Amino acid sequence: MMTAKDPHNYLKKEFAKIKDSFLGSLINTAQYGFALITPDFIVLDVNKKFLEWFPEARAEDGALCYTFFYAPAGAASGSQNPRFFNITCTPVIDRQGNIQGIMELAEPVSEKAGTENKLKDLQQQYYQFIDNANDAIISCSNDGNILLFNKKAQELFGYTEEDIRGEKFHVLTPPETLPGQLQRFQQLLSGEHASALHKTMIEGRCLKSDGTTFPSEITYSVQKNGSGSIIMAIIRDISERKAAAEQLQKYAQQLEQEVTNRTRDLNYSQERLHLFLETASDAIISTDRDGTIIYVNKTAEEVFDYQRGEILGKNIALLTPREIWQVAQTSVHMHDGHVTNPMGKTLESWGIKKDRTTFPIEFSISVFERDSETYFTSIIRDISKRKKLEQKLQEKLPSSPF
Repeated sequence: MMTAKDPHNYLKKEFAKIKDSFLGSLINTAQYGFALITPDFIVLDVNKKFLEWFPEARAEDGALCYTFFYAPAGAASGSQNPRFFNITCTPVIDRQGNIQGIMELAEPVSEKAGTENKLKDLQQQYYQFIDNANDAIISCSNDGNILLFNKKAQELFGYTEEDIRGEKFHVLTPPETLPGQLQRFQQLLSGEHASALHKTMIEGRCLKSDGTTFPSEITYSVQKNGSGSIIMAIIRDISERKAAAEQLQKYAQQLEQEVTNRTRDLNYSQERLHLFLETASDAIISTDRDGTIIYVNKTAEEVFDYQRGEILGKNIALLTPREIWQVAQTSVHMHDGHVTNPMGKTLESWGIKKDRTTFPIEFSISVFERDSETYFTSIIRDISKRKKLEQKLQEKLPSSPF
C-alpha cells in the first residue's frame, strides 16, 4: 500500500523525464497553461504560461490549486478586468491503474464567452429551480403559446412537455371560464391594473388532459423582453384545501343547527315550565340560600295578597316563619338525625298575609343547585277551608261516654 508521499515522488520522477525531453520544451513554451496537481490538491509544477496567468500557483510553495483560481482578477497585470478560462482536468494513472495526480490545462476564453458561460450556468440553475418547484409553473408568449411547462405542471395536468409545447394556454381552461381568462390575459399584456402587473392572484378552475377540472389558485406575472412580453403563471391545486373548508363549513352549519335546535328545545321547555308554574293551583316560591325571594307565581300573589313586585327581593320571613327555612338550610349539610329534615316532606305551618293576618298552610320544600349556588323552592297550599271543616266535624262528633 502506498504512503501519502508516494504520489508526490512518482509525479516528480515522471515529470522530470518529460522536462528533459522535446515534449517538456513544448509544454513550457505552449500558449496553454499547464499544471501538475497532487491528489491532495497541492501544485507540484506549472509551465510559464500558467504561472503568468496564476502567479499564486508557484510550484513547491504548497499552494492549493482551488485557491488561486479565485484570486483577484488580473493579479499578474494589475488590471481589474476579469479574465475567463476553460480548465480541463486529466488524471495521471500509473501502470497499476492507480490515480497519482491530475494534469490541468488552462485555456483563456473571451469575456463574451465567459459571460455566455455564466449566463448558461444561470439559465441552467433557473430551469432546474423551475423544474423542481412544488407548484406548477407555466409560461406563454404574448400570443398565448405555451413556452414552459415544468414537471409539476406535467404531473398536475397530465400532459408531457412535448404534448403541450406550442399549444395555446386555453387548453388548460374550462370552456365556461375561458372568456374571463382571455380578458385577464389581455389586461396583463396591456398593463391594465398597473398595481397588479407583477403579481395577480385569483382562484378559479383548471382543465386536465382527461377532461376533469380542479380548483386552483393562480398567480400571474408579466415579464418584458426584447420581443414582447411573457406571462408566467404559478398554479396550485387547492382541492384538499377546498374540501377541508367545505367540511369545516358543513360542521359549522351542523353545529349552528344543533345549537338552534337545543335553544329552541330549551326555550320550549322554559315556556312549558313557566306555563306550569303560573297556572299551578298552589303557591310556588323560590329563594336563594339566604332566604331572599327570587320567584313567586300568580297563585302566591293571590294567597298572600301581594303583588309580585312587592315581595321579589324580600326575605321569605315576610310570608312564613323564619324557623322553617333555617331548618331547610341546615338540613342540606346535616344528616346526623339531630335536625328534622323537611326536604320532600309535606309539613304544616302558617302563612302571613299582607295585612299581617295568619292562616294555616301545608307546604313542601325542595333544593336545587345552579351555577354552584344552592336554591330552595316551596309549594304552599292554603288549608284554611280544610281546617275549618275539620273543626266542624270535630264539633259534631258525639262525646265519648268514657
